[in-house]
Amino acid sequence: MIRNVESLEGKTHIHQNVATVTLEVPDGILRTSLDTFVCQILWENMLKDGRGNTSEIIRMKGVIRFADGSIAMIQSVYDMYEFQELSNSLSEVPPGSRIILIGTFLDKAELSCLLTKCIDSGNESLS
Repeated sequence: MIRNVESLEGKTHIHQNVATVTLEVPDGILRTSLDTFVCQILWENMLKDGRGNTSEIIRMKGVIRFADGSIAMIQSVYDMYEFQELSNSLSEVPPGSRIILIGTFLDKAELSCLLTKCIDSGNESLS
């Protein structure tokens, strides 16, 4: 599924402003950092594209490897999201961590920047 979606990267859908973005997430991310990132893009409207348009996440799905060694699937529809724990022994779980987003006015560079800020903030709170 993830490989199929990656071929759609940056292509628009039926509506001109709707696009798909695949975001690579560093393995070993803190759960609190990812939770902060998700809250900012879904609820706090902190994500904007290069023209200043506020992004809207329609759908999000991904597999994340957390710092505590756990693996979880994240999924959302509009502003509702959940983490579902996956077994560490699942052989079909691909290596790496990534999130696939479908939404309006998505800017991969802005998404990456916001994720990095959330990761850095989470790491600073541990120091």
